Amino acid sequence: GLGVDSLVSSAKSPFPKGGFRGILEREETLKIPPNPPFSKGGTCPCPPLLKGGNNLSTSELSKETGPGVRRIFDAHGHLGRWEQVYCSVGTIDETVAAMDRFNIARFAISDFLAIGPDYYSGNTRVGEAIKRYPDRIVGYAVYNPNYESKMEDEMKRCFDELGLTAIKLHCGTHAVSVEDRRYRKAFVIANERHAPVLVHGGPSAAFLRGVLSDYPNLYFILAHVGGSTPDGMGQMIEVAREFPNLIFDLASSVCHRGFFAWLVNQIGSEQIVYGSDFPIMDFGWQLG
Repeated sequence: GLGVDSLVSSAKSPFPKGGFRGILEREETLKIPPNPPFSKGGTCPCPPLLKGGNNLSTSELSKETGPGVRRIFDAHGHLGRWEQVYCSVGTIDETVAAMDRFNIARFAISDFLAIGPDYYSGNTRVGEAIKRYPDRIVGYAVYNPNYESKMEDEMKRCFDELGLTAIKLHCGTHAVSVEDRRYRKAFVIANERHAPVLVHGGPSAAFLRGVLSDYPNLYFILAHVGGSTPDGMGQMIEVAREFPNLIFDLASSVCHRGFFAWLVNQIGSEQIVYGSDFPIMDFGWQLG
């Protein structure tokens, strides 16, 4: 009973109405109760990342493949290879093959090239991946604040021409704090489009309150929370209770014993999404 109700797919859609959250179904192994004790109930306030023809059909999602079948929406990953670590795959075909091995239905990705030196080419590659696998891949448009004057046009290209549906901010590789004014346009665009923003680079609680108040239609996904500890999460928990559009992403190379259960107990499961950070970290490692 870890409050995994929000991780279980609905009967109708891989993204319950109004829901952007990780989906994990392992009925045989987890023995999910009808009302897990840490559940707050209700539906997630976040909108689906997917629109139109990108939706995975009910018939596809409900196919049974044997005991312990898993149907997973991975909200945090990448395309390409990262020069700082070994990556077992690099192409979108290799990525989808790896998804198949772990029954991952959908995978939301940004391109390593885009979070590095070339946002245009990287975002374009993600658009090509979506075109090749429209029922499997979801795209983050990487916003680089070092090219602030070009970002409005780039985001329009990504959303309107390439089919990307969310924004990625990587404050580490772009060497700009998320609290820098050059990111403000990203929040404006996400708010206008009711889009999620996945952020690598922790803001202060005061800054988060300001952004979530000023832009109530965006969904701020704080990356790598899975590696945190209760001692370091107090202020963020308070903000999450106040703003249901603050979402915690579990992607991390470590997970302290009992932290996930603690986190669900604090805010319920509706504001938590599963992420692997694949191919930096393997699907199997993260699921385990």
